[in-house]
Amino acid sequence: MKSSNQIIKQRRDELTTYLKKSQVATVKELSDYLGVSEMTIRRDCEILAKMGILERSFGKISYLKQADEQSKTDPLNKIKGKIAKEASNYIDNGQVIFINSSNTAAKTLEYLTEKSITVVTNNLQALKYQKNARSNVLLTGGEVNYQKEVLIGDIAFNSFNSMRSNVTLIGCNGLDVQTGISTSQLNEARINRKIIENAGKVIVLADYTKIGKVSNFTVGSVTDVDLLITDSFADPKMLEKFENHGVQVIQVPI
Repeated sequence: MKSSNQIIKQRRDELTTYLKKSQVATVKELSDYLGVSEMTIRRDCEILAKMGILERSFGKISYLKQADEQSKTDPLNKIKGKIAKEASNYIDNGQVIFINSSNTAAKTLEYLTEKSITVVTNNLQALKYQKNARSNVLLTGGEVNYQKEVLIGDIAFNSFNSMRSNVTLIGCNGLDVQTGISTSQLNEARINRKIIENAGKVIVLADYTKIGKVSNFTVGSVTDVDLLITDSFADPKMLEKFENHGVQVIQVPI
């Protein structure tokens, strides 16, 4: 017999699948399709809206297309912002911080204006955040990927190769117990491996959609991760597996 949590998850998965096909539906339409009350549908939609999966407006429920890590209109931006804010609590004055191409990792700088740090990054988005006057931002140099606003190539790699961080903040496309930290971008994989290798402490910032996901190129193992900061929607069974591998896990409430 399925547990109540399994039943709820299955219903919400079916609701999401229906919306992916129809794009827009009413509460009554979803209620009729799933055979549950409109109150139950409203409850489900409230949670799914917080997860950045759908949007509610004027009696309509709309599916939100999931954006990639660099999108400026990412429906998960609220979740990623809370993860970034939590990460700022693990940065101390005087530290050298590596930040990779992740916009979640770069957003941490928004919450570090009271701390004096040195940031080394290949992420051009780091320039848009206000800085402490005593902080330094070092761009690695390299070939510019304008679409992703990131620096790549040998120059970027060699910059990280010649330095060591106290803390590395790294976002990813996937984090799995077996395959570790992974990215979808070949031209960033080598750089990310070096960022992890030369880190004093590795903090992975990954929203619930990245947990248990496997992407194309592995950049580090689970044992490389000191701290995982994710959100309250992440799969608890998967998080337990990470903890069993020595990873400290922080879930921010959404």
